[in-house]
Amino acid sequence: CYSGMYDAIVYDTLAEAKLPSEGFDYIYGRVQLMDSAALVLGGLTGGFIAGLASLRLVYFLSIPLALVPIVALAKFQEPKLHKAHAGMPITQQLATTFRSVLRNPELLPIVVVLVLRSALVYTLYEFSQLWLLALHTQTTYYGVANAILIASTGVGGVVADRLKLSRYTYMLGNVLVMVVAFVGLVVLRTTWPVVLAQFVAASCLIAIYTIFSRLLHDRVGSEIRAGAASAASTVGRLLI
Repeated sequence: CYSGMYDAIVYDTLAEAKLPSEGFDYIYGRVQLMDSAALVLGGLTGGFIAGLASLRLVYFLSIPLALVPIVALAKFQEPKLHKAHAGMPITQQLATTFRSVLRNPELLPIVVVLVLRSALVYTLYEFSQLWLLALHTQTTYYGVANAILIASTGVGGVVADRLKLSRYTYMLGNVLVMVVAFVGLVVLRTTWPVVLAQFVAASCLIAIYTIFSRLLHDRVGSEIRAGAASAASTVGRLLI
């Protein structure tokens, strides 16, 4: 649900408020920014506390903090657009989702981009430490390198809106920067330039996801919106 549910909720909330879908880039980008900030801050703080005390203390401190989002969730007003349609079993929902994609010539290239993006970004996130191992990086730097990479989630979300990547020429520039970053991962031989290349590549991929998620949601109904985005993410994971 992490990929697909967030953006579907944001899009449906805008739709219920009768706001233009272009606002999705701004709102969802800020959601990603807060998500990224929480992950980075939590990781660095947890590492700091574990260094001073123990991992056991970090675990127990995380329990009350994990209860805080429940309060926010209780006050959250869920959009109701998807409930206007009759509920369907998961198998029927999957069949409807894939049928909608295959029958709509506009949807297929969007889904292909989302699948490829998912495969690339999950490759970076899951295997980023392999570069550090190959470069014999000191283990004390692993936490900082991972924090920099995770920060790309927020940066990419904000960049998608600020740089107006919904425009074709700007998106093309974003793709070119991403390609240069991936080339850097192949040719660079020192730790921090490699970490920077990972950050830039991941930020560009997150920006692509933000724009193409909106394009996907513009073309599917609310009853399959979350499922369509999640399916693209799942297929991307299966590719790696």
